Amino acid sequence: MITNHVFGLHPNGRDLSVAIPGYSNKHDFATARAAQLDALLSTICGEGFESFDGLNRETKDNLIWLASELAKQVSDALSSVETIP
Repeated sequence: MITNHVFGLHPNGRDLSVAIPGYSNKHDFATARAAQLDALLSTICGEGFESFDGLNRETKDNLIWLASELAKQVSDALSSVETIP
């Protein structure tokens, strides 16, 4: 199980650590989130754009926000993964 560190959200001003069950390492977590992001983006572009375009403004904003958060999670997880030279 990996631990995700969220900074500045603890009510006492300390950092908050959140355990993420189901992922043995950050690479697996990033891979899963990248697959989720890919699926989400396929619903708002290409053939899915017409359906997306028909949604109300708040729902559109929330979907874009979700995509942004998933991309950030992938980036954060991969930034600390050791690469093979």
